[in-house]
Amino acid sequence: MQKFDVVVHLAGEQILPLYMAIEQFDCDNHLVIVTERTDHIFERLRGYYRPTGKTFKKITVAPYQLGADTVRKIKDAVHETAGQSNVGFNLTGGTKPMFAVAFAACQQIKGTPFYIETSGKTVDYLAGDFGREKLTPSLTIEACVKLAGHTVRDSGRWEDITNLGTKRSLLPWLWKNRSAVSAVYKEIAPFTDNPGTPFHCTRNRYGKRVEVELNRAGTGRMTIDGETRNLGEFPDLATFVCGGWLELYCYQTLIPLRNAGQLKDMRVGFIPGWDSATVDRDAQEFDLVCTDGYTLTIAECKAGFVKQEHLQKLENNVLHYGGAFGRGVLLSAFPFTRNSGAMRRIQSSSCLSAVAGSSLEYELQRRILEAKPGVVYSSRSGKKRR
Repeated sequence: MQKFDVVVHLAGEQILPLYMAIEQFDCDNHLVIVTERTDHIFERLRGYYRPTGKTFKKITVAPYQLGADTVRKIKDAVHETAGQSNVGFNLTGGTKPMFAVAFAACQQIKGTPFYIETSGKTVDYLAGDFGREKLTPSLTIEACVKLAGHTVRDSGRWEDITNLGTKRSLLPWLWKNRSAVSAVYKEIAPFTDNPGTPFHCTRNRYGKRVEVELNRAGTGRMTIDGETRNLGEFPDLATFVCGGWLELYCYQTLIPLRNAGQLKDMRVGFIPGWDSATVDRDAQEFDLVCTDGYTLTIAECKAGFVKQEHLQKLENNVLHYGGAFGRGVLLSAFPFTRNSGAMRRIQSSSCLSAVAGSSLEYELQRRILEAKPGVVYSSRSGKKRR
């Protein structure tokens, strides 16, 4: 790992290029060049790294009215912080005039200019032999959430799921019978907001009788096509049957990637909160979220009908929490009908893709890491629809 005495960063609209540069190099001192519009970037970085002992100072400039006096200002700040022996310049963000003055300052103090290339996952040097090195896979779920200005209300850890053993035992059964099970969603959906409330529902679909019950003692029972499962205490049965099962099914399918290190982290039901003492509520909930160290992948799991609002929510979350380092994947239990509104929306998106129907069973492990924006994978063979 290369060591710098100080790194100068240009703050643009996105914070993660600065985070990746800080994680890339051994450096305890950071100067962040901000405008009034990007001052919050500095404050979030300083707050996030406060426990580490790293120091952060800012230089506030006008975004477009810059000149020789700004170059001197940068050089003076560098000298006051850590001398001029070994200085890095992260020129990824900011406006073109900010790039120009920072690059000029870098040349005058013989610093090392570089750029974080998000698509290629590299650090590209902008002087000397114009070398390139692989970006360190340092992106974490918590970092994305906290640097977006949020707290963690529920870390969404697999091992913390209540009644996990029973739920896991039901996943293959529910996947196999997912079309029939969808018949009870509408009737038991109102009970998802009141865990433990007794209910009983019986429906027939595709020649299969589906019965779901939570009795007054809080004990669950489910029958599909004559096969009955006694579930024991199961207060969140309605939530589980109405789609929670698909989140666990997808997570379980991806566990081999986590175990192999291809996914550095993965959570289910992760809930960011608001970083405010006056707001005590969830900011969002991620059905499934994972990272390979380079990209934050947020997945929306749908065991029923996919609405435009589901896709809008997913797209908003990707842009807010991941930015250029984020992408969204819709995981649908059922294939899309050709030319449906959901399919058209995904195909026109620059950050969303989908894995649908039987492709979840046969293709999810491969697609979660390489799904291309605007593509729907919706068959056992992994056929793409654009």
